[in-house]
Amino acid sequence: MTDNSKRKPPAAGKGRPKGAKNKLPRSLKETILASLDDVGGRAYLAQQARDNPNAYLSLLAKVLPSDIQVSGYEGGPIGYAVIPEQAKSMEEWVRSVASQQRAN
Repeated sequence: MTDNSKRKPPAAGKGRPKGAKNKLPRSLKETILASLDDVGGRAYLAQQARDNPNAYLSLLAKVLPSDIQVSGYEGGPIGYAVIPEQAKSMEEWVRSVASQQRAN
């Protein structure tokens, strides 16, 4: 008697060969992109981002690279700039939080 639980289909694990064309034909992609132009292009996508953030973020997840490496200036850590008008309000906020913590 043979153990059938270990048998695999003949093409199991082969996957799509390198250089094989995508399943979605180029003409269909072009049609989809043309329809995007018809409904407003960037402005339409921006509106969808506001109205349907879950669907928009799902779209972004499909088109963004899966491995993104980000660094700051000359490979250093990422920093942030504070606009002078914001600095004053941030300083006031930090002082208020500190005084609340001291009071507790």
